[in-house]
Amino acid sequence: MSNGTFPVMRRSDRAVENLPDILAILEQCVVMRLAMTGPDGPYIVPVNFGYLLHSEQRLTLYFHGALQGRKRDMLDADPRVCFEVDCEHRLIAKETACGYSYGYASAIGFGKARRLTEATEKAQGLSCLMARFDSAPSFVLNMEAMEKTAVYAIDVEHITGKRH
Repeated sequence: MSNGTFPVMRRSDRAVENLPDILAILEQCVVMRLAMTGPDGPYIVPVNFGYLLHSEQRLTLYFHGALQGRKRDMLDADPRVCFEVDCEHRLIAKETACGYSYGYASAIGFGKARRLTEATEKAQGLSCLMARFDSAPSFVLNMEAMEKTAVYAIDVEHITGKRH
């Protein structure tokens, strides 16, 4: 899932390249770190997220936030984002200190965030978020609360996974 303009991973032996395996990493992780840029430099914030894989193998990530604030201001000014998730954390102990390592699974990607304005789009995004944390088949969304919530979609342009 790339347009070819992104750098190649240095440790190709740890690369997770097929989409089903990357989706399995996304499924395990509950927090996404969202990186943005602004006039004062970079800014990163942890957010809960949901995702949807469209039939044409296009991936969309969803997150929510306040209607005002630094995140919204930065995304309004520049929608380009980088995102990261990680899980499966474990220490790999060895005989010597230099032999120690750390196990993990991660995914890093790039895309453009867009604030959803239509109620049906916002409901879809929030439902994807809720499905990550509750197995109920449907959710009752409070329309008044939804109007006071910013919901974003990231159209993923490139994503790679890594596992050690």
